[in-house]
Amino acid sequence: MTQQTYGETLFKGIAGTSATTYVYTPWMHAGGDTAVFGVEIINISASCTLSWNVETKNSEDTDASATALMASDQAETTVGVKYSKDGGGSTAPLDACKELYRYRFATGSGYSLTDWVNFRELAPTWQANG
Repeated sequence: MTQQTYGETLFKGIAGTSATTYVYTPWMHAGGDTAVFGVEIINISASCTLSWNVETKNSEDTDASATALMASDQAETTVGVKYSKDGGGSTAPLDACKELYRYRFATGSGYSLTDWVNFRELAPTWQANG
Protein backbone atom coordinates (compact mmCIF):
# COMPACT_ATOMS: atom_id res chain seq x y z
CA MET A 1 0.00 0.00 0.00
CA THR A 2 1.29 3.45 -0.87
CA GLN A 3 1.30 6.32 1.54
CA GLN A 4 -0.41 9.38 0.16
CA THR A 5 -0.45 12.93 1.34
CA TYR A 6 -3.63 14.90 0.95
CA GLY A 7 -3.93 18.64 1.26
CA GLU A 8 -1.33 21.26 0.42
CA THR A 9 2.24 21.35 1.67
CA LEU A 10 4.06 24.65 2.04
CA PHE A 11 7.60 25.14 3.26
CA LYS A 12 8.57 27.91 5.66
CA GLY A 13 9.73 30.97 3.80
CA ILE A 14 7.67 30.61 0.63
CA ALA A 15 7.98 34.38 0.52
CA GLY A 16 11.77 34.45 0.72
CA THR A 17 12.71 37.41 2.90
CA SER A 18 9.17 38.87 2.98
CA ALA A 19 6.77 37.67 5.67
CA THR A 20 3.71 39.02 3.82
CA THR A 21 3.87 37.30 0.44
CA TYR A 22 0.89 34.98 0.08
CA VAL A 23 -0.18 31.83 -1.72
CA TYR A 24 -3.83 31.99 -2.83
CA THR A 25 -6.61 29.56 -3.66
CA PRO A 26 -8.62 30.25 -6.82
CA TRP A 27 -11.56 32.65 -6.50
CA MET A 28 -14.77 30.84 -5.53
CA HIS A 29 -18.39 32.00 -5.59
CA ALA A 30 -19.80 33.00 -2.23
CA GLY A 31 -22.91 31.24 -0.93
CA GLY A 32 -24.12 34.24 1.05
CA ASP A 33 -22.92 37.27 3.00
CA THR A 34 -21.84 35.48 6.18
CA ALA A 35 -19.90 32.26 6.80
CA VAL A 36 -17.55 30.45 9.14
CA PHE A 37 -14.32 29.62 7.31
CA GLY A 38 -11.70 27.12 8.37
CA VAL A 39 -8.50 25.23 7.65
CA GLU A 40 -7.42 21.80 8.79
CA ILE A 41 -3.77 21.53 9.71
CA ILE A 42 -2.86 17.91 9.11
CA ASN A 43 0.77 18.17 10.22
CA ILE A 44 3.14 21.03 10.98
CA SER A 45 6.80 21.14 11.94
CA ALA A 46 7.75 22.73 15.24
CA SER A 47 9.33 25.85 13.72
CA CYS A 48 6.64 26.66 11.14
CA THR A 49 3.64 28.98 11.41
CA LEU A 50 0.75 29.01 8.94
CA SER A 51 -0.86 32.45 8.70
CA TRP A 52 -4.19 32.57 6.89
CA ASN A 53 -7.07 34.86 6.06
CA VAL A 54 -10.00 35.06 3.63
CA GLU A 55 -10.27 37.75 0.94
CA THR A 56 -13.41 38.88 -0.86
CA LYS A 57 -14.28 41.00 -3.89
CA ASN A 58 -16.93 41.50 -6.55
CA SER A 59 -16.39 39.97 -9.97
CA GLU A 60 -15.66 43.34 -11.63
CA ASP A 61 -13.00 44.24 -9.01
CA THR A 62 -9.29 43.62 -9.51
CA ASP A 63 -7.47 41.07 -7.36
CA ALA A 64 -5.51 43.91 -5.76
CA SER A 65 -8.73 45.53 -4.51
CA ALA A 66 -9.82 42.44 -2.54
CA THR A 67 -10.35 42.99 1.18
CA ALA A 68 -9.56 40.63 4.05
CA LEU A 69 -12.55 39.40 6.06
CA MET A 70 -10.63 38.88 9.32
CA ALA A 71 -9.10 41.89 11.05
CA SER A 72 -5.69 40.19 10.98
CA ASP A 73 -4.18 36.97 9.67
CA GLN A 74 -4.63 33.98 11.97
CA ALA A 75 -1.29 32.42 12.99
CA GLU A 76 -1.53 28.66 13.51
CA THR A 77 1.20 26.42 14.95
CA THR A 78 -0.66 23.25 15.99
CA VAL A 79 -2.47 20.39 14.30
CA GLY A 80 -6.28 20.52 14.13
CA VAL A 81 -9.20 22.36 12.60
CA LYS A 82 -8.94 26.15 12.93
CA TYR A 83 -11.90 28.48 12.38
CA SER A 84 -12.29 32.12 11.39
CA LYS A 85 -11.98 34.58 14.24
CA ASP A 86 -13.58 37.91 15.02
CA GLY A 87 -11.62 40.95 16.18
CA GLY A 88 -11.65 39.65 19.76
CA GLY A 89 -10.11 36.29 18.86
CA SER A 90 -13.26 34.18 19.26
CA THR A 91 -14.52 31.73 16.61
CA ALA A 92 -17.10 33.67 14.64
CA PRO A 93 -18.86 33.88 11.30
CA LEU A 94 -17.43 36.56 9.04
CA ASP A 95 -19.83 38.91 7.34
CA ALA A 96 -19.57 41.36 4.44
CA CYS A 97 -18.57 38.65 1.97
CA LYS A 98 -19.01 39.88 -1.58
CA GLU A 99 -19.54 37.79 -4.76
CA LEU A 100 -16.21 35.95 -4.63
CA TYR A 101 -13.86 34.74 -1.91
CA ARG A 102 -10.47 33.05 -1.66
CA TYR A 103 -8.12 31.88 1.05
CA ARG A 104 -4.62 33.29 1.39
CA PHE A 105 -1.70 31.64 3.20
CA ALA A 106 1.80 32.64 4.31
CA THR A 107 4.55 30.81 6.20
CA GLY A 108 6.76 33.73 7.17
CA SER A 109 10.28 34.54 6.06
CA GLY A 110 13.51 32.59 6.25
CA TYR A 111 13.38 29.74 3.75
CA SER A 112 13.75 26.23 5.16
CA LEU A 113 13.47 22.73 3.69
CA THR A 114 12.95 21.23 7.14
CA ASP A 115 10.10 23.48 8.33
CA TRP A 116 6.75 22.90 6.63
CA VAL A 117 2.99 22.62 7.05
CA ASN A 118 0.53 20.19 5.45
CA PHE A 119 -3.04 21.55 5.46
CA ARG A 120 -6.26 21.95 3.54
CA GLU A 121 -8.76 24.77 3.35
CA LEU A 122 -12.28 23.75 4.32
CA ALA A 123 -15.51 24.66 2.55
CA PRO A 124 -17.23 27.52 4.38
CA THR A 125 -20.45 27.01 6.31
CA TRP A 126 -22.75 29.70 4.92
CA GLN A 127 -25.38 31.39 7.06
CA ALA A 128 -28.73 32.02 5.42
CA ASN A 129 -29.23 35.66 4.50
CA GLY A 130 -31.92 37.32 6.58
